[in-house]
Amino acid sequence: RPQWSYFNNFEIDEQDFPIFYQFTSGDYNRGRVVELQYPTCETPVAVILAMPSGSNIFDHWSNGSTRNPDTVLITNDTGIYAIFIDTFSTVAPSGQTLLYHITSTEDNTVETICPNSSNPYWTGYSQPSGSLTIPSTVTYRGTTYTVTTISQRTFSYCSGLTNVEIPNTVDTIEPHAFSYCSSLSRVSIPNSVTHIGYYAFYNCSGLTSLTIGNSVISIGYYAFSHCSNLSSVIIPNSVTSIASHSFSDCSRLTNVTLGSSVTSIGDYAFSNCRMLSLITSYAVIAPTLSNGIFTFGI
Repeated sequence: RPQWSYFNNFEIDEQDFPIFYQFTSGDYNRGRVVELQYPTCETPVAVILAMPSGSNIFDHWSNGSTRNPDTVLITNDTGIYAIFIDTFSTVAPSGQTLLYHITSTEDNTVETICPNSSNPYWTGYSQPSGSLTIPSTVTYRGTTYTVTTISQRTFSYCSGLTNVEIPNTVDTIEPHAFSYCSSLSRVSIPNSVTHIGYYAFYNCSGLTSLTIGNSVISIGYYAFSHCSNLSSVIIPNSVTSIASHSFSDCSRLTNVTLGSSVTSIGDYAFSNCRMLSLITSYAVIAPTLSNGIFTFGI
């Protein structure tokens, strides 16, 4: 997602010799152009800074034809380009290459992303597989960023993903983040997460072990629907609402424990859970029940 910063119409004093500009990328958050009166001149007489904008960081200089040119001869008005980016990739501790989008250059935070906006989401890239450890921080061009969000569809349809470790810096798992990860067998959602988006783990048919952290407030609709090998679920005390169809069609689900803060359970939340035989609720006030919550269940 390149952003372009364009400098032109420099006023060049009349000289008997050409003026050179030297491009350096040592300061990756800014970059700079230094005007030299001679190619061998050691004292700069002018400095132009390429300042970051929004969530963008400086990547490299270009004169339109050369990436990071050492020098460029300027004899007339010219264009000088500072190339900014807001995405980058690094290798996870478990060996997979992951992509990140910078969400704040003030707080130095990032979210995981998928490379394409439509399915197949990882075309042209190596799809993450096996056991994945998402790092809590990543470093790019000398700056360390904190991973705070698993964004929409980051790992959707990563059918070779078997288990995932989510760091305790993540506070949001967005919609469809892990949907259709058919081989995903174990998920532990850390205590830092407060929201699980809709369809977040939809149709993770191989999921057998699920731990939901004790800071989660809401579980989105269809979040764990069609997790057909999941046998038990413990909803922590922090959860206040379970959206419609959240655990529908979990055909091997046998028991559910509801925490003390659950106040509402949406339509068909546990519908078609045909083996569900035990529900334990620690709710201080009985939750409001919607339509067809246990249809074909208890």
